[in-house]
Amino acid sequence: MILKQCEPTNTFSDYDPSIETEAFEPDAATLSQMLDAICITDLSWKILFWNEGAQKLFGRHARAAIGQQLQHVLPAVFQWHFPSIESALRSRQHWRSTIKIRSENDIDIKTGVATNVTCQFKFDYETDGKPCRILMSGTPMPDWTGGERREVMQERQPYATDDLFDRHPEGMLTLDIQGRLLTANHAAERLTGYTACELHRMTFTDLLGCTSQLHDLRKILAQAFDEQKQSGEFLLRSKEGILFDVLLTLLPDVADQGNLGVYGFLRDISIQKEDQRRVSYLAQHDALTGLPNRCLLESRMVCTFDTACLADSMVGVLFLDLNRFKVVNDSLGHDKGDELLRAVANRLIDAARPGDTVARLGGDEFVVILKAIEDIADIRVIAESLARAITAPIFLDGDTICITASVGASIFPNDGTDATSLLKHAELAMYAAKKLGNDCFKLYDPQMNARALARLSSENSLRDAIASGHMLLHFQPRLDLLTNRIVGVEALVRWNHPDKGLIYPSDFIALAEETGMINALGKWVLTSACNQMVAWRKLGVQPIRMSVNMSAIQLQSPHVSDMVAEVITTADFDPCLLELEITESSLMADIDASVETLLRFKNLGISLSIDDFGTGYSCLTYLKRLPISTLKIDRSFVRNLSVDKNDAAIVSATIAMAHSMDLKVVAEGVTTFEQRRFLESCRCDEIQGYLVCQPLPASELESYLIAGDLRGIQHAWIN
Repeated sequence: MILKQCEPTNTFSDYDPSIETEAFEPDAATLSQMLDAICITDLSWKILFWNEGAQKLFGRHARAAIGQQLQHVLPAVFQWHFPSIESALRSRQHWRSTIKIRSENDIDIKTGVATNVTCQFKFDYETDGKPCRILMSGTPMPDWTGGERREVMQERQPYATDDLFDRHPEGMLTLDIQGRLLTANHAAERLTGYTACELHRMTFTDLLGCTSQLHDLRKILAQAFDEQKQSGEFLLRSKEGILFDVLLTLLPDVADQGNLGVYGFLRDISIQKEDQRRVSYLAQHDALTGLPNRCLLESRMVCTFDTACLADSMVGVLFLDLNRFKVVNDSLGHDKGDELLRAVANRLIDAARPGDTVARLGGDEFVVILKAIEDIADIRVIAESLARAITAPIFLDGDTICITASVGASIFPNDGTDATSLLKHAELAMYAAKKLGNDCFKLYDPQMNARALARLSSENSLRDAIASGHMLLHFQPRLDLLTNRIVGVEALVRWNHPDKGLIYPSDFIALAEETGMINALGKWVLTSACNQMVAWRKLGVQPIRMSVNMSAIQLQSPHVSDMVAEVITTADFDPCLLELEITESSLMADIDASVETLLRFKNLGISLSIDDFGTGYSCLTYLKRLPISTLKIDRSFVRNLSVDKNDAAIVSATIAMAHSMDLKVVAEGVTTFEQRRFLESCRCDEIQGYLVCQPLPASELESYLIAGDLRGIQHAWIN
């Protein structure tokens, strides 16, 4: 505890503590509402008045405090200093003198949290100069009740307020029932820009910055005169014309109701209101472009639909998606991507009709709401106009960017009557437009929804099949043309659908890649293939190579080599017997990354082959960089060997080139003896196809693998 402005002495010595004191009356309503802790006691420290601020600071309600000794209510640390406080107060002869004490790291009674409490004490004197009360506050205190107050009041104009009123940090006014301003303190003058004399000639209505709030003002004024505390937020206009927000609190004047009417407290809440408006704006607008977001878009769509119903017109919903926007982000950086999105947003705003809404849903997706559409053909015209505005070159810090958009459209009320369904249908149309190629437009067709539902059903079924074990493997042998013996098998995944039976990879691999399930599926295939080969080896099957296909999506994963290493280690599988087949298109997508990944596979002892060679955009310059051991000629070239000289020339040249690079060649899709004889004449190493054997379950292929001879199964299959 720190005590200032006094030397500790004993107690009061020249006044009678039993002096009768009048009940505390003046300005009780005002003092009760002050945020500061205010307490008034008699000379024996008996509490006469205890406001809400004191309740909050010391954790004791007024009902429990009034009538108690102050030292029993305040924290215990104050009790030891009451003699010093009394002595200090008595040593000051003028009413404006105060004694300030502060407790360091005291404990808040209510919360138990360490806090600093600062209190000031002073006497209040009667007109004869005798002290009658002790005042305690957390701020410098004027004389609230004594003779000095009465002298000051006599010098002032009618309805003038006391020092507490004048010095209150918040704007304070007194009003009559008509809202006329009777008095104003200094804070109110600063807040409004008017002097007290100017305000005295005004009504509160004159301060309103929004006339629509007049009804609310009259309502709370009437209730305040019924002795009810009232509050309301109002927009005021200062003398300089500046608008600002205030919280107006009205308190009935119980002391002198006939003259003063009500007290009005003005708290400037402009900063809080601005923060609220900012938060509200951010909640409804896209932070990057400033366009309405989905929340505000759907709200405006509802209003637009209601208007369209009254006018018996249509509303168009355009869903725009930028094509190849990811390429811009990846090549120029996300900062340039953001600039591009802002440029596109501005172009859409400029190209849209007055009254139409342009919004951004996120990423590179925009929506435009076209109101008052009379003809469906108008939607296509407007959509093409917006697309042309986007297509024009965009210049960003020396970079020229040309970008297109795929646009889908739905129509209210033809394609739906609510925002959610119309946005969904417009998005489905956009995806249909994107499949047609860049810069295309498509109107929604109900069949799109049926296809989307079917796709969703397939996606859920595939996910369940992978998780619950409804996938299985078939194996197709590879035949060495020189020895006429099986030298390897290719693992081919099948979906054992409970209703549709076996579904082949061409019908679900693309779905697995698009939905991200390909990694889980690929790991399952590799694990099952390795485990099957280990099981065959235990049954006596001679060592042969197991070929497993790897998706381009899998190859792009930074952890794919770790996954493969984990699988072969867990299965106790010899990596020298594993061959990963990778399509050339997936390799060429990012040749540098592909080389790095393939080298990690090579270091594990795994063989690598390029599948479907000749169907992609491979380059012989890149081919020599890849650590591969085998080329597999695609079946599309093998199919017409006997009738198409060009295919025959391509196959012959591919085999010769591969051998010159010390690569083995496997021909896929061999179904006839003529094809086999041609491949033998070109010295092809291995063949694979129905002429050798169709893909079979492990149990059916097992006996032929043990014998190492396919003649029996070939005979059964050909017949």
